[in-house]
Amino acid sequence: MKSLGKNPLYNLAEFPEFDKIQPGCAVSAIKAHIEDAEKAVTELESNTDLTWDGHVIKRFNATQPLWRAWGIVSHLTSVSNNEEWRKVEETLLPEIIKFSIRVSQSLPLYKSIETLRNSPHYDELDEGQQRVIDRMLLDAKNSGVALVGEGKEKFNEYINRLSVLSMNFTNNVLDATKEFSLWLRDKNDVKGLPGTLLNACAQSARDSG
Repeated sequence: MKSLGKNPLYNLAEFPEFDKIQPGCAVSAIKAHIEDAEKAVTELESNTDLTWDGHVIKRFNATQPLWRAWGIVSHLTSVSNNEEWRKVEETLLPEIIKFSIRVSQSLPLYKSIETLRNSPHYDELDEGQQRVIDRMLLDAKNSGVALVGEGKEKFNEYINRLSVLSMNFTNNVLDATKEFSLWLRDKNDVKGLPGTLLNACAQSARDSG
């Protein structure tokens, strides 16, 4: 991990340093985040402190750096939308999905939350905290935590396929948006538009030939 000391996507500042975050630093940072999160989740699976602070908060902290970094990658892929960022997303998406499935279908984590839900401690929590726990149980069920065998394999296959289709659809929409143009040659069509906008549109037309 020492080699990642200056990686702005691994050592995240309070606010993302977008000027320093480049495609070249993304793959190593996200893979390191996944490794860290995997270790933390594995430890949490044997944790016996089934309280809000002892389990729910620890579970959030275990994966929050990864999801924050991945959110930045997804944002930059959408905003920059160049081949370098697309390649990063294509490379990392299978590993992100694999880890997400691993956490959401973890029986030890599910049983821990279920035990917490049925414990006296649950009644001591406020309404918002109880709702978080209830949603964690529901999300686990909807993510296939109870599936086994062929049913689980097919479910996970569909998740992977849908993730790839979603990525491709987003890229196609962005490509179509960039390719779209509207040519206005009659002054009446742009009547009332401010001069700065007209100049920007004119420059865009010149740039596109």
